[in-house]
Amino acid sequence: MYVLMKISMITNFQTDNDSPMIVKNGFVVYREMGRRIRHMKPVRQVDKVITKKHFHKVKREYVEYPSKGVQTMRPYLHHAAKDIWREGNGSMIYFTLLNDAYVNLLDNWLCNTVIFEDFHQNVIIIPFLQTTCDALKERWGDDIKCLALKIDGYKGEHEVGSQKWKHILTMRAELLAFLTSYDIPYFSFEVDSVWFKDPRLKLGNLTDGDSPFIAGQKKYHPEDEDEIKVRVFLVKIHLINIFQKNQTLNFTPLFVNPTNITKPFMNELVERMKKNEDLTDEDILNDLCQEGYSDLDCDMFSSKDFIDGGWYKLSPREKKETIELISAHNNAYDGAKDKEGYMTLSSLFFLSKKGSHCVYAKVKKNIKTYFDPLKD
Repeated sequence: MYVLMKISMITNFQTDNDSPMIVKNGFVVYREMGRRIRHMKPVRQVDKVITKKHFHKVKREYVEYPSKGVQTMRPYLHHAAKDIWREGNGSMIYFTLLNDAYVNLLDNWLCNTVIFEDFHQNVIIIPFLQTTCDALKERWGDDIKCLALKIDGYKGEHEVGSQKWKHILTMRAELLAFLTSYDIPYFSFEVDSVWFKDPRLKLGNLTDGDSPFIAGQKKYHPEDEDEIKVRVFLVKIHLINIFQKNQTLNFTPLFVNPTNITKPFMNELVERMKKNEDLTDEDILNDLCQEGYSDLDCDMFSSKDFIDGGWYKLSPREKKETIELISAHNNAYDGAKDKEGYMTLSSLFFLSKKGSHCVYAKVKKNIKTYFDPLKD
């Protein structure tokens, strides 16, 4: 979930180091790898990125967790998941809880993944508004399963650390625990990512048998930017790397193979989230992994397959070195418009200029360029 706090225009103000922009004399100046690459028009007001390190500093007013609203979704989610599984379109379900402020990024992701065969039939999207589902059906047809939570008060972006922001994380975790209980493997993702290949090609074999897999992506840290280049060029043999005690995982993307071990793990994650208002889903996921809860060994995706938002800061040539890449999660930046901007600079925003429709030719051409041989 990504949120923004508005501030008045200030000259010569620089945001946190993990911010993709600075403000000078009323201009938003985008940066990549320390170089100024683009001027935006003069602004009267700019967005200050609030990252998770601010979480504990945010003053929160008490809002009751909408437990009944989430529980109401359970039979509908079960029905949708079982329908997908019976139709046999793939070896897993793709799931996302959508902040309705990110519909444009969702459309970009759907446009991106339309190139994968029999893909959209395996997707479950859960927004908060029925109007979002209605609009998706109009634009994309009946293949995608969209189930609206219909819980009031959660439309739009929420400040990181606010109680509603935390509730959204808890709702997502609870919905994932429901999915785990249905004995269907799933891949939880966020729509601010670009997919170069269908993850089923590599993850599908992990759903065979009773292997208690929970696997995630290495968490992005702004101070790791020098390491990002190193990780991009690493050649790894295995898809999954063993989770190390000094490492941390993002909560998304997250792959879960449902077993008698992963089910209590996910249930415990939800219970701890409800009891600990000062901890995020990532905090608790990593606590449980460190503890080895339910005798589960957490695993980490290889950086050659799933990479974090630092990838968007690489030069075009460095990006092309990630030729085996499955997806790049745009989690280094906050705010829908900022994410769209960096995707556009990487030629990975596929909607028309007005954002009204998918430009299929752009998807095929621009995705292919990342797999073309490097020129000397």
